[in-house]
Amino acid sequence: MILGLSTSTFTSVHVALSLIGIVSGVIVLYGMVRATRLDGWTTLFLATTVLTSVTAFFFPSTSFGPAHVVGVLSLVVLAAAIAALYFFRLAGPWRWIYIVGAVLAAWRCGGRDCGTGCGCGTGWGGTRLRANAARMESRVGSLGAI
Repeated sequence: MILGLSTSTFTSVHVALSLIGIVSGVIVLYGMVRATRLDGWTTLFLATTVLTSVTAFFFPSTSFGPAHVVGVLSLVVLAAAIAALYFFRLAGPWRWIYIVGAVLAAWRCGGRDCGTGCGCGTGWGGTRLRANAARMESRVGSLGAI
């Protein structure tokens, strides 16, 4: 039992939050590339990404390990991105702090297992990111042939 839920149910909630974070993160990054603010998607992305990191700390662990360090770093990056967006309104250097923080958070959500043992597929970089990069390379390659 974790927070009153069976481990299986808690893992499903954690995975659902992660997947929502991944999808909304891709949409937010697309908006950044197009110079379009997507406030609702951004809020959803930041909230689900924070919740994914927080819920990962509730999985059973015998010691503080690398996955916990990644979780703490992720929350620090997200805190900076949230402060940049909502408190400093992207003024001056806070615009870049937000952009870097959001990109790192989206990258973390799209990667390999974070090490908590939940198997949700979150982590820094990894297979989903490589698959997306390969897909983008193939599109760029096909454009170069035109």
